[in-house]
Amino acid sequence: MEEEQEQEEQDKGGEVADDSGVVVDESAARNLLRSASVVVGLHPDQATGALLQLALATGAAFAIVPCCVYSAEFKRRRLGDGTPVKSYEQLVAWLRETAEAAGVVVEEDWLDMQGKNRVVFAHGRRGQEPAPG
Repeated sequence: MEEEQEQEEQDKGGEVADDSGVVVDESAARNLLRSASVVVGLHPDQATGALLQLALATGAAFAIVPCCVYSAEFKRRRLGDGTPVKSYEQLVAWLRETAEAAGVVVEEDWLDMQGKNRVVFAHGRRGQEPAPG
């Protein structure tokens, strides 16, 4: 049964159905992500690092309002001095350090809202070489 589903997906030329049955063209999705001018994450939980990596890989501007740290799930996250990322302050520092290591100028501000409201952002590097990695 799985083989038939895989064959159907291959026959669609890169189109796959997500859990809701919506058909997504993988190639179009990749192109959309590559051409994004900004990556935004408002309390993105486990996607925080992935959003930053997407922005760095494409040179897009980004604005991330981190929330939960998920230190048990992301044990490899470490600050420049080797300290594991376990607190909110360390997560914010890790976002900054990671982007700055890729040559991006990072800024911070606070949004006018309740709860975690610190935004880490950068204007991106469009037109420059993409970050390695």
